Amino acid sequence: MMSFLSQPKGYYQMFTALLLERFCFWGFKSILFVFLLNVAAFSQEETNSYLGIFSEAVPFLPLVGGLLIDTALRDRKPMVLACRLMLLGSIIVAIAGFTTTKPFVYLGGLLFLLGGSLFRPGFYSKLIQIYPDKNAASVDAGFVFITMAANIGGLFAPIVCGVLYKMVAPGFGFLFAGLAMVPALMLLNQVSDADQSQPELPRNWSQIHTTIAFILIAAVFPLQCIFKSKDIWLASLPDADSIGNTLQFMDLAVGVLASILIPLIWMGLAKKGKPLYTVPKLLVGLIAALIGTVLIYLSASVAPEAGKPAMSIVLTAVAIFAVVDMFVSPVMLAYVSKLVPPERRATYIGGWMTLTTIISMVVPLGAGKGVIPVIVSGIAVVLLLVLTKPIQESAVGVL
Repeated sequence: MMSFLSQPKGYYQMFTALLLERFCFWGFKSILFVFLLNVAAFSQEETNSYLGIFSEAVPFLPLVGGLLIDTALRDRKPMVLACRLMLLGSIIVAIAGFTTTKPFVYLGGLLFLLGGSLFRPGFYSKLIQIYPDKNAASVDAGFVFITMAANIGGLFAPIVCGVLYKMVAPGFGFLFAGLAMVPALMLLNQVSDADQSQPELPRNWSQIHTTIAFILIAAVFPLQCIFKSKDIWLASLPDADSIGNTLQFMDLAVGVLASILIPLIWMGLAKKGKPLYTVPKLLVGLIAALIGTVLIYLSASVAPEAGKPAMSIVLTAVAIFAVVDMFVSPVMLAYVSKLVPPERRATYIGGWMTLTTIISMVVPLGAGKGVIPVIVSGIAVVLLLVLTKPIQESAVGVL
């Protein structure tokens, strides 16, 4: 049974479940700082320490969760456990909001993080399993479209939970965030794996690691350099503070629109017998990134005021990079999901998420204005063209 964008049975249950999980996560996180200071009676030092641990742990959670899923929890429904842990953690912190019990804050936060560590790698491991043909155009389309669920959940969570925190009681903000996991759990329990129309082709670990290394070198590392350059450029604008909300809205709006239009274009090409496979999609993303970096580099020469580019240029650059992200992040997540055998899928999905986050945090090259990002973009396009054949040869059976 297929639906909008030719997605298989269970896809829209998973779409809604991801929306609810992101609502829970961002709702919990958005009110945590003021809760620790104003309600839980944490000192400024204790609050910084708690949030520091929370923030530093988040990048490594997917890897930890993936390892747990593939080793200790394979036959124990890890998604069920993830939802229950996030719900329980939120409830315990909510209780702390009524009792001002510090140990509850630590225990609830620990359980919440543990549940979050299991959810994302478990979710995407489950998502790829509902597709009968993992090379179908609907797979990449589905991975891109589902980013809209994460964006919607993350957009409304701070608003709703913040209002409950202020207007009702602090504990109700956390409680409402956690209760989102109840319908998420019910929806996930309705989803079953598809009968595979094509068997998994044999691939050795050397081929898998070679393919991932090629993609990291040719696409992920350069793009993280470029995105960091874009962020630094935006932060350096003379009126960065005043236009920050406008840029965030533009990024979100274009991202949502792109998550609908791009899959529709891909599905349309596939129906005409001209499917766009992973490497060409990455190449389109890199070319768009090159255009964006050139636009940023040239912006100073057309600035109406010294050092202040026209707002139209700024918004265009933000829109281009929002589209670039749709061509890269979800596509690569789908590619890794297809590439790795089921018995290690959660580990590699979690590892991919952790690795790309770490690269974005530590990458130094291109982190600045000037011509460097343009050079990095150009080299990345050429490098991906050169590595296209080796990537396709090492990724046996994955298009």
